[in-house]
Amino acid sequence: MLMNLVLAALLAPGTLAIESEWAPIGINGDGDTLYLVDRASIKAGPETMSGMFRAVSQTSAFGLHLDFDCAAGRFRYLDYSNPNGDLSGASGWSPVKPGTPLHLASKYICAAGEIDLGFGDATFKAERPEPFARRFLELRSRKN
Repeated sequence: MLMNLVLAALLAPGTLAIESEWAPIGINGDGDTLYLVDRASIKAGPETMSGMFRAVSQTSAFGLHLDFDCAAGRFRYLDYSNPNGDLSGASGWSPVKPGTPLHLASKYICAAGEIDLGFGDATFKAERPEPFARRFLELRSRKN
């Protein structure tokens, strides 16, 4: 319920229509990092599903362009950006570990964004999710 109230306040009219459509998919145990996936970036390949993932805290953010072999339970980075804005290229395949943010991303992306991970169908359109995520975390911390 609290989560829905915070999301409703943040998703008020006036959001710019930009092609990225960010969906919150999880919060870390300390409640200081929000994980999001860009629903508009989810793409099906011949044997994989890919999409953009972001982790945002009040002080930093990083993004991953992920590719999941959903049947085999593994992933690889197609691109990675760290808090300094540096980019790096693709990685090899690694197993998706249960209980991790990448596990949440795997579940969401492999379901083509058609799964509720506790945020209902909440999404917002923005080029970058950091302002929304930081405001969300701020409002959430006030309620706790």
